[in-house]
Amino acid sequence: MDSVLFAGERQSIKIEGFDFGNSPFDFSIDKVKNQIIIMTTTNGTNAIKATKEAYLTLIGSFINAAAVCQQAKKYGKDFYF
Repeated sequence: MDSVLFAGERQSIKIEGFDFGNSPFDFSIDKVKNQIIIMTTTNGTNAIKATKEAYLTLIGSFINAAAVCQQAKKYGKDFYF
């Protein structure tokens, strides 16, 4: 494993000095396999903070979409993408 990689954006612009922006196209397997990635996003960070009073917050991505959907179904609630 190499060093930690940083990914993020502010107002849709890649943060200067970071390895990646927030586009899924930035994250090819050859660049991220077996790496630790720390990510920050303008809307993602605010959205997660806004759920602090929620009973449950699920955070999803393409790679864990099935697991997130299965977990959400356990609660019998509607959910949106």
